[in-house]
Amino acid sequence: MIPPSSRTKIEQIETDMDQLRRVGRFRINPSSPADFGLYECIPRSSAGTAKCDINVELGATPNPPEQCTVQIATVNNKTYAQFSCKPGFNQGGHTSFLTIYEINPGDKHLKLSGRVNIDEGKIDQEVPYITPADQDKYYEFLIMQENNYGNSTSIMLTLGQSEEAKEVEFWSTKNIFIIAVGSGMVLFILFVCVCCCLADLMSNSKSDSACCRCFSASGKYFITTYSICALEKRNTKTQVR
Repeated sequence: MIPPSSRTKIEQIETDMDQLRRVGRFRINPSSPADFGLYECIPRSSAGTAKCDINVELGATPNPPEQCTVQIATVNNKTYAQFSCKPGFNQGGHTSFLTIYEINPGDKHLKLSGRVNIDEGKIDQEVPYITPADQDKYYEFLIMQENNYGNSTSIMLTLGQSEEAKEVEFWSTKNIFIIAVGSGMVLFILFVCVCCCLADLMSNSKSDSACCRCFSASGKYFITTYSICALEKRNTKTQVR
């Protein structure tokens, strides 16, 4: 058995080829496009040789694309989603496409975004593709490879930042630390002002600090108001008695 490529491995699974059955069995485990094609079978005997050709084709859905990326690109002051994928093995299909779907975040409905034809010359090359996109919007895309036998499994790509990711980022350790430090500074300033004002109210010497003057006036107003209310309440109880 002569394979189409010297790299192709053939395993003979039946070696007892007796004269009555005249059958030989071989197993082929394809691992690359070179394993498919024309195989030559040459039987030999004391009477001579013969030859038969066997064309091995794989009719199956392709492998998914590889090394797919998407990013924002600006062309002529317009923003686009720029894709780049390396096609997967086409599994012997006669046609090959990269199909890109956009996922609606609301109902998860698929919208066809683009379809790129892959010829034989692009099998080992990256296939670029661009489509209009909003830089401030969040996108989810499904990319799959397609041939005349069907579609491959899909690969999901995201572009932008989702609302959940923004919320998680806001409550990140860095932001929590900044909020905690800011709150602590405000509370510390309030504590210092309150202590200053209480000391100012209880002593004969008056502080010239603007904070103390403000809080001192507010404190005196609160104490005066509280005293008047307490006095009126006590007079009311006396009149009732």
